[in-house]
Amino acid sequence: MPLTSGDPDAPASFGDIVNALRLGIFVGPLQIHAGLGLGWEYSDRNYNNQATNSSDRSSYFVAPSIGLVYDREVGPWSVFLSYGGGLRYYLNPNYDAAGSGNQRNPFSQTVSLSVAHLGARHRLMILGSGSYGTGFSVNNDTNVTQTAINAGLEYEYMLTSYTNIGARAAVSSSLYDYQQNEGTNSTMNSLAAGTYFDWLYSGKTRLRFSLDAGQSSQNLQGSQAVDMNYVQFMAATTYAASEKLKLEMGLGAGYVTNSRVNSKYTGFRPVYQLAASYAPTEKTSIRASIGFQGTDVQPDFSLAAAWQPRVNTGLSLSVYQNQGYSLSVSEQVQVSRGFVASINQTLFSKLQLVLSAGWQQTENVSLVYTGEAAAQNNQTFGYGFGSATLTWNLRDWASWQLSTWYATGSQYQYQNQNAPETRATVSFNLTF
Repeated sequence: MPLTSGDPDAPASFGDIVNALRLGIFVGPLQIHAGLGLGWEYSDRNYNNQATNSSDRSSYFVAPSIGLVYDREVGPWSVFLSYGGGLRYYLNPNYDAAGSGNQRNPFSQTVSLSVAHLGARHRLMILGSGSYGTGFSVNNDTNVTQTAINAGLEYEYMLTSYTNIGARAAVSSSLYDYQQNEGTNSTMNSLAAGTYFDWLYSGKTRLRFSLDAGQSSQNLQGSQAVDMNYVQFMAATTYAASEKLKLEMGLGAGYVTNSRVNSKYTGFRPVYQLAASYAPTEKTSIRASIGFQGTDVQPDFSLAAAWQPRVNTGLSLSVYQNQGYSLSVSEQVQVSRGFVASINQTLFSKLQLVLSAGWQQTENVSLVYTGEAAAQNNQTFGYGFGSATLTWNLRDWASWQLSTWYATGSQYQYQNQNAPETRATVSFNLTF
């Protein structure tokens, strides 16, 4: 089929070719997209307090990317597969804010898979994702290549019009390969499986009884692996108080074991989960939650609020606390807490400004030490940050973007680096 809508023998213009690329390239149900970014990047970040020449704090870059989407439904089956990959190549060979050696120009990629089967009385869902890319580790003050794999399965069967039973399982693994010799390679794994019974007590109330078990592990190069295992039972209810207010509450008991017999985070303990969602208007939404489950050492909590006072203005606030194994110290969990506030403002029809600011604190919690030894090992450090991004959408496939990011620098406290950091990027982006 010709790219032009007129004479089929007429040559295609540049605009015709661009319009055809905008729609994507189709090979059956497979859709192919491409992208290209051209720009300039600045960063005053230095490795290990080593000064760099001012001319080596910036570099022009070229960033090609590709995306693949496969989406198909055959009878009761549906399959969705997506892939994205991109390379950022820096023209200045001495610009090391993005790493050095084979990590200097990283090729990052992600893939996700969703397979679903919907029957008259059952539902099957299979999910999978994987990613590979290079970033900066604030714990080790060096670039790190991360490879992550996640997979999950859930099956639900409807016993009656008011009762369901289900089973689920999930596995995840992350490998961190540090660039500098002083960094230690890390592997984090988790396994979880469980079953549940749902009773639709009324049109507004659902009761769920669940039994779950799992394991989370930390394995640092040169250190003994740490495994934490758990089993828990929870009774939970979901109640729709109104069309605008939804409440969730769960309470139960769990048992945790650890490969370190002297760990203080073992034995029987209560588990719980509380959440509330409130949307008073179409322009306002609030959700708050807190939970203590599995192998947690402290409760996780989150608060997300969004408000759109005008069509061109959006405000958001996120407050959080979450946790995960330390990537650099064995037998240690890092609890991160903080907040992020953002303003999204459309200045003109094609000009958009996004401002964000926040703060994060990280607390290192030892799994084995107590008393004064725990106080010495449970270090806490924090940093503030802010960013601004200005985007000019020339077309739906072409845009200019200017962004800057600033941090107070105390996130480098693990390496006793307290100098603030500034980054800035100017880029012209094409997305087909």
